[in-house]
Amino acid sequence: SVFVFLMRGELDDDLKWPFCGDITVELHHHRSCYRTTTQVISMNGSSSTEARQRPIIIIADRIADRNEKGLGIHRFISHEDIYIEGYNYCNNLKFYVSKVSLI
Repeated sequence: SVFVFLMRGELDDDLKWPFCGDITVELHHHRSCYRTTTQVISMNGSSSTEARQRPIIIIADRIADRNEKGLGIHRFISHEDIYIEGYNYCNNLKFYVSKVSLI
């Protein structure tokens, strides 16, 4: 499973909230930059409004760095493929957000 949580940033004032867009997440192979597994997580009007809100949640008198709710893909890649295809290296996986498209 892979989940994306919106985090506070210096350009938050410039964005339209609740956030609407597509976030492309890639799992990179540790030996070959040409081998990736890619999935798109859509944060649009049909997804959880709570996960798309501007992250300004106050917890114990401080502003949290990220929303408590996230959106994601329950089966990004199978555990079997992580090991058979060689994505696992020293119990580490390399995930990247490669693209964010605003809707």
